[in-house]
Amino acid sequence: MRTHIIEATNGELNWGKFMVGVMDTQDWRRMPMTPGCDQGMPLLQARRWDVTDIWVMDLETREGAVFRLANGDPSGALNKHQIWVCPLFEPFVNWLFTQPHEQILMLALPDWVDLPDAVFAFKGHRRPGPMVTMAAIDSGPVVHILYHGVTHCGMVAPSSWPTGHQWVARDDGHKATCKGCIEAQPRA
Repeated sequence: MRTHIIEATNGELNWGKFMVGVMDTQDWRRMPMTPGCDQGMPLLQARRWDVTDIWVMDLETREGAVFRLANGDPSGALNKHQIWVCPLFEPFVNWLFTQPHEQILMLALPDWVDLPDAVFAFKGHRRPGPMVTMAAIDSGPVVHILYHGVTHCGMVAPSSWPTGHQWVARDDGHKATCKGCIEAQPRA
């Protein structure tokens, strides 16, 4: 893995320290070594890693996550991880996703970046992670009614929905399980 450390500030308020990592050629070629686990392809490929996967670690909290640049939206990936982060982690990841993907994958990144719009905070926090309850798992996926990019219950941006949420078109509203969508659905 190749890495690059980037410091981030929001003026003179917070100081974030992050490490961005990308797999190198040796990582991509590595075959499984465990007897009986060889699937005839390199380990990362067998585990469905993508060449646009990047690892971002908060050097203050020593926690991080893997993001897929090809998805284009870091908020969905952030919502999957219950990690402890400094105040600048999410603004930093959002900034990182605005950079050219080739530049990120080559680690041609600055050593420091100022994020003037990032909100000041005295301390970090643990991200909530996926909002999946046992009741949701037992009852199956939450199915929303999507119409012109917005659900009837008001939830937007399907790319950032919590794990287990799906959608159907208005015409298939009878398949919805989201109580808010069902109640807000226009009556015929």
